[in-house]
Amino acid sequence: MIPIPDRMKHLRTVRDIAVPYGVVIGNDGTPHFSINDERVRIQSIRRDLCAICGTKLFRGRWLVGGPLAAFHPDGAFVDPPMHHECSHYALCVCPYLAAPQYVREVGLTKVAAKRDTFPDKIIMVDTTMMPGRPFGDLFVALMTTSRLTVFQNFNVKPKPPYQTVEYWRRGQQIDAAEGAQIVADALRNYSRG
Repeated sequence: MIPIPDRMKHLRTVRDIAVPYGVVIGNDGTPHFSINDERVRIQSIRRDLCAICGTKLFRGRWLVGGPLAAFHPDGAFVDPPMHHECSHYALCVCPYLAAPQYVREVGLTKVAAKRDTFPDKIIMVDTTMMPGRPFGDLFVALMTTSRLTVFQNFNVKPKPPYQTVEYWRRGQQIDAAEGAQIVADALRNYSRG
């Protein structure tokens, strides 16, 4: 049981898990944790709001994604920046980030949802995102104070160097050397195509 950070106490909860500000809420009121509401995602970036709690960000912004999003020259993050405690909470409780058995294809889930369940929502399907889970089940959380490049599709890319880099697997932070090795393997594997 991971306690909900104070910054997130205003959010609705489902089974004692805070529902992030940007997730799609179905017409029946059910939150769909693996699907971002595209209007809210863009609003978060434009208004400098945390993707998880929906409040104003500080100078240091945290981004969470796979190894290629963080370290490949063409990589970028789909999810908008977050506060430190909000990103850590998500890394510990979000089924996609923390549960390796959560193997549902997020992109296909979004496509199906767009057609069937949420006719009044805008759901972005990022065709640049690799299918499945990130290489080695590794997620990278990084903190930057640099300006973010926002692309036409509203993916964001921070300018290195990063202030802090953390490596997470299955809801737990792992050793930096182990994380860096998985990143190196992911980049090598990707370049072999």
